[in-house]
Amino acid sequence: MKPMKMLSAGLVILTASVIGVQNANALPTFARQTGVSCDVCHNGNFAALTPFGRNFKLHGYTMSTAKTLEKKITEATNEKLSLPTLPGISGMMQISLTNTKKGSSGTQNSQLQTPEQLSLFLAGRLNNTMGIFSQFTMDDTGAWGLDNTDVRYADSTKLSDKNLDYGFTLDNSPTVGDLWNSTPTWGYPYQGGTSDTPSILDGDATGGKVGVGTYGMLDNQFYGKVALYRSEADQAQAGNTVISSAAPYWRLAWQQNVGGGYLMLGTYGMYAKVIPDSVATSTGIGGPEGKYLTTALDFQYERPLAGENSLVAHGSYSREKRTDLADDGSISTGNSPTYKYSKLDMELNMAGRYRPGVSIFNTNTDTDNVDNTGYQLSMEYFLSENVQFQATYSGYTKKDGATKNASDNNQVYLLMWLML
Repeated sequence: MKPMKMLSAGLVILTASVIGVQNANALPTFARQTGVSCDVCHNGNFAALTPFGRNFKLHGYTMSTAKTLEKKITEATNEKLSLPTLPGISGMMQISLTNTKKGSSGTQNSQLQTPEQLSLFLAGRLNNTMGIFSQFTMDDTGAWGLDNTDVRYADSTKLSDKNLDYGFTLDNSPTVGDLWNSTPTWGYPYQGGTSDTPSILDGDATGGKVGVGTYGMLDNQFYGKVALYRSEADQAQAGNTVISSAAPYWRLAWQQNVGGGYLMLGTYGMYAKVIPDSVATSTGIGGPEGKYLTTALDFQYERPLAGENSLVAHGSYSREKRTDLADDGSISTGNSPTYKYSKLDMELNMAGRYRPGVSIFNTNTDTDNVDNTGYQLSMEYFLSENVQFQATYSGYTKKDGATKNASDNNQVYLLMWLML
């Protein structure tokens, strides 16, 4: 079957699947906990956060209107134990169709994945000051594993006459706990499309991580976070690329309402000493170390429009200096590239029903043969609060430094997204 006929067939399948479940009335666990609809926390829908959603995350996912079990702990302080009565369990299924203009030889093009992703979530309030977002996802082999996870303790106090919201985190990715959608984990496009980010923050260099950190928001304007990350236990072994010791991560941001809109300006980064897989294979998890230093600048801008519409824009620029090792553990000429990645995206949220978006991106290095420039166009349609349909077109104007035949890598991605 020709690619366009496959795409048409895929559209029919996905649309029929969506119509078949449009009466689903179960909302995700955070909506059940807070008693508000999904679009109160999200611009359009998952994963872009509104000010309310950022505040909910900042305070450790603890805000709740649901019934809780109360028990007084001490008479002296009147402290109470408050436990949720609703189980914080949700589910997600994604079905997708992907078509690349010129697929790889010997592989199927127009791939229909049913499902592309199947996830269970344990998420919500644990008690007065603790909350969790944890995702368990089944991979294409049928095995289940821990996906994005963020466990928080959150509280508030006064610093001079300013309010300070602060907390502690345990998570498995440097940007999974971030409040904005300009960082790698929750950035545009929220699902699918191409990814040309080479940063260690995405896990490309070291796989799974686990980290502990602390954060604070002063006067609802100035935000900071510091954390330390190590490779997860199943990664810290010979044959895998491993973080040596602990890798520090930092995040600073300033937010303010400006001229009828909202603006965030920020910076973040990470420094890691890394034992590459080729070295770890021969030496265990000790031996020579490569070095990765990533620094980034980012922004987020939001502006309400007429009716229930809004405009949201994000931008980021990251620079990663690597000192890579050769297979024998030596540092050789050409193994110290500097990766540079920039992206700018904008989307319209139209009455909570449609979300068109566009982005441009560029990735390049000063030594390796990596120089990619492209764009992405997307349209998301929300049939209901928990049923989403998405189409994304990713195009290249330059691939691996060449403009000729760059468009062979262009890709169409169709998605049905169910949240229960």
